[in-house]
Amino acid sequence: MYISLFPNWTGQTQKRIVVFKDGFLHLESHEPFTTNSRLVTHKLTWKKIENSNTHLEP
Repeated sequence: MYISLFPNWTGQTQKRIVVFKDGFLHLESHEPFTTNSRLVTHKLTWKKIENSNTHLEP
């Protein structure tokens, strides 16, 4: 990791599970971790949208 909002993460390698399915990109933390005495897994889902700039005048 070259830059992070969390200074202690800079210079680390953090593995992610990456899945492309049905037009979505799913990212998930590789291993669960403990926060506030709870075991959690972070998940993030992205969906690609169509290019809306194709309808704009130059």
